[in-house]
Amino acid sequence: MATLTKRDRERIIRSIMADIPSEDHRGEIQKRALEIAVSRLPEKVRAVWDDEKIRGYLNNTYVSLRYFGTVTVPTDARLEWDVTPRAAFGDEGLAELSRMVEASNEEKKKRDALHDRLTVEIGAVRTDKQFRERLPDLVKYLPENVVVKNLPATTDLMDTLKAAGFNPEAEA
Repeated sequence: MATLTKRDRERIIRSIMADIPSEDHRGEIQKRALEIAVSRLPEKVRAVWDDEKIRGYLNNTYVSLRYFGTVTVPTDARLEWDVTPRAAFGDEGLAELSRMVEASNEEKKKRDALHDRLTVEIGAVRTDKQFRERLPDLVKYLPENVVVKNLPATTDLMDTLKAAGFNPEAEA
């Protein structure tokens, strides 16, 4: 019977969470924001944007999306430095992006709640035996027991130091 350290429990939780599929919507939202902003450019300006060799001559700015962060999009250089989302995306575009951000945040909330529940459940277990009894379906996530030579050491610090070449018997 081995005691599970805080570090062991954190590793178990990270491993379980890594095995749960999740989608990162940030790239999708950024891509759609760019599409909307480009579609709102005047035709001749859009032609400049479409030519990657001269695209750098256009003004790009950060636009803040509520509860998401900022996205970089081309905007009208005549606008003020702080471009509002409504000016960059229009009402319809802003509504679409807001729905995408809200859906992404809801998924994140669910994932965070699952992480919190795992933390509570696994935090209540102190030994590998208790873990096996309480969470038998998750046994594969238990770390292999590492025997530390210098008992009652509470960490693997000495083993790590020795592996790095530390010799406590060597003269200073």
